[in-house]
Amino acid sequence: MMALLGARSTLLRPYRSLVRGANSLNSQAAASQLAIGIDLGTTQSVVTYLDGGRATVIPDEKGRNATPSVVAHRLNADDLVGHAALQQAVVNPKGTFAATKRLMGRLYSDNLVRLELTRCQVHCFCF
Repeated sequence: MMALLGARSTLLRPYRSLVRGANSLNSQAAASQLAIGIDLGTTQSVVTYLDGGRATVIPDEKGRNATPSVVAHRLNADDLVGHAALQQAVVNPKGTFAATKRLMGRLYSDNLVRLELTRCQVHCFCF
């Protein structure tokens, strides 16, 4: 167990400066009374900021408060997220990913994962 902890510490070493930076940002946010909250939901995502005790949702460019938790990968083009990815899902079903968050952290042998594999084609599975 100690060897594993030692290896983990070595693996995380490059990220320590990021953690220090985040701690600095947290202290700055506490001093300014400003905070940002991100709700990465399974089907929708929302970003809100808290300023002086008042919460305000940050809308997208079209004024919508919630953004679909959908990502579309397109060959030879930029990836799409949110409403744009959802709109093109009909023409690009193999490159569109939605509701995948509920499978995160599950083993490949998990019953829910196995069921989902029978419902859709998976060309790549990362561990």
